[in-house]
Parts: sequence; structure tokens; C-alpha cells
Amino acid sequence: MILSYSSIIACSISLTLLTCILYLFLKVNAFISKAGIFTVYLLSLLIIIRACLPFDFYYIHLTHTYLSEKVIPFMQKAGNTSVVSTATYTVSLADIIFFVWFSVASVIFFKRLLGYLLSRKKLRDIPFVLSQNIRSILSEAKKEILPNSRKKIKVLKLNNIHSPASFGIMHPVIILPDIEYTDQELYFVFIHELLHIKNHDFIAKLISDFVLSLHWWNIIVFRYLPRLLHQIQELLVDQLVLVHFPQKQDKICYLNCIVKTIKHPLAQQGKSFPSNTLCDFSSEKSLLQRFYFMSNTENIRCKSALFTIVFCILFIFSFTFVFEAYNKPAYSESGQPVFYLNEENSYYIQRGDSYDLYLDGSYVYTTDTILSEFKDLPVYPEKE
Repeated sequence: MILSYSSIIACSISLTLLTCILYLFLKVNAFISKAGIFTVYLLSLLIIIRACLPFDFYYIHLTHTYLSEKVIPFMQKAGNTSVVSTATYTVSLADIIFFVWFSVASVIFFKRLLGYLLSRKKLRDIPFVLSQNIRSILSEAKKEILPNSRKKIKVLKLNNIHSPASFGIMHPVIILPDIEYTDQELYFVFIHELLHIKNHDFIAKLISDFVLSLHWWNIIVFRYLPRLLHQIQELLVDQLVLVHFPQKQDKICYLNCIVKTIKHPLAQQGKSFPSNTLCDFSSEKSLLQRFYFMSNTENIRCKSALFTIVFCILFIFSFTFVFEAYNKPAYSESGQPVFYLNEENSYYIQRGDSYDLYLDGSYVYTTDTILSEFKDLPVYPEKE
């Protein structure tokens, strides 16, 4: 594996294309219905993996270099332009661009890291819920979703968050807002959050947040990918909940649980939390999409072998190209000028019985016959 500027650019191009495909599938419900929610979720994970691997893979003959004669050489020339020059050092445009990129990426990265650490510290300082009833309901839900897990999952309450949420990796915590759920509704709240823990959704979110700090300049990836990832995680968990509980009354209870969260006054006043939440109020369309799929579970497939293969092929294809500059040498190793011939810059001009030879746009000499080494060049009549 080789890391280079070209491989980073190729990675960004790939992420943009894959994110646009993910956006298209989440935008059109019919596409998700055909591809399957799990298959689209797989695509989101492949995008995160691609973001973590901005490398060339020449050694396994996967990556191929495509040479650019105009765009990348122009970018190189512009980047090498001197902005500040003194007797001891020179600062080029590329140096300034790198400094700005690194500075912004560092600020975003450490801001998110600090937010995660402060949230974890805040949760540690809050006493856990000791209610026997809540612990009993959590235990029942855990038997259903994580029957063989030895993870100690704790519960706490916060009065300033808008929705139930899960947080943490090694020692996950389920956070409850100040909403009075019935025992059955609370059971489904725990089922929902335990499925997020089982799917390791918090890890995927954490990795995407940190990796995408490096791609802050790519507006499509930086702005849309986290939102798309969160939405497909919620759609998958909704699907799994209703697979575990196919009875109509269970579906109604689960839907009522979400509706109660949405309608509660704290939902409109609560603060956001960096975790997987039961309800995301940032987009009404996202909530409507979740209700649509929960109401049509019979017509929604979970996965598709065909689309799984297609997405995996697209993922592999994203590693197959990098773009490098092709700068034509002006002179050979022996010091002789090098000519690059084509019909636009190399030709004969016929003047009566003689021919003027032009190579690479420059006049060379006049000859009486077409030379064998340049016999394929076009011949133009002299303009009167």
C-alpha cells in the first residue's frame, strides 16, 4: 500500500461517487425496497472503509495509473508558484493549501474528539438508574437481542436530551430522556438501542466522524455522508425490531414509542448528543421515511444478492485508478530536442515540387521528397 497525493485525490473522488450513489438510494424509497435495507447499509460501511484506505495497491496489480497531460500538470505548476520568497526559504501556493487543509482538519478532529471525551466524562459523573423495574426490563430486552453477551450495559437519565440514545464502545450506556414510557414502550426503547450496540453503530459513527475530518474540503462527503449513515442505521434497526417482533400489536407499540418521543415537549427543546438516538429531529423527511418502511415491512426485502455484488464491485473499482501528471521532456538524455508529433503540430506544406517540413509546430527544412520516417504526416497545399 502506498500513500500519496494522487491516492488521496483518487480516494476523495471515489468517496464522492459512492456517497452520491448512497444518497440516490436513500432518496428514492423504491431503490431501497429493491436493493434491501441491509444491502444499502453494507454500502455505507464500504464507504467508511474506503475513507480509511486512501492508498494505491500496485503490488497486487489492482491500481492503474492514468496520465494527465493538461489538468494535473497545470495544477502542479500552479501549486509550485512562489507566494513568498526570501533568501532562506520559499513558500509556494501548495504549501499554503496544505497548511490550511491540515489546520482545519486538526481543528475539526480535536473538536470532535473533545466532544466525545467531554460527553463520556459527563456520563461518568451522572448516577446510573437503580430502579429495579427499569433494570428488569433491560434484562429482558438484553436476553432477546444479546443473549450471550457479557457486556455490562448501564442506564442513566438526562433531562435535557431529546431522545433515548446509546453511547460508548467497551462499556455502552443507554441514556433515557425525561419521558414517561410505559413498560412495554420502554422495552422497545431498550430493544432499539441494544440493536445499535449489537450492530456496532457507535463505532461506525465514531470512525466516520474522525476520518471525514480529513475530507472537510469535500462538501458532498463531509456534509452528506454522516447524515446518510445515521439514516440507514436507523432504517436497519427499525427493520430488525419488526423482524424480531412481527406481531401487529408489537409494531403498534413500537410506533407509539417513537411518536411519544416526537410529541414530548422535551423533543423540541432537548440538546443533541453524539450518539445513536431513537429519533432524529434534524429532518422531517427522515422520520417520514422511517414510518413508511415500518408501515410496509411486508413489501421490503432485507438484502439483495445482486446489489450486494454490485456494491462490492464498485468498492473494488474505487481502488483501480489514480491520476498522475505526464510532463513531456523537452530534451532527451543526450541533450537533443524531443518532438511530440501529431497532425495538428507536424505536417508538410507543399510549395510546387518541394515540401516544407514542420515538426512540433516549428519549421525544420525543405525537402524534394516525402521522407520515409515522416511519411504518415499530412500534406497541406501552400496558401495563396
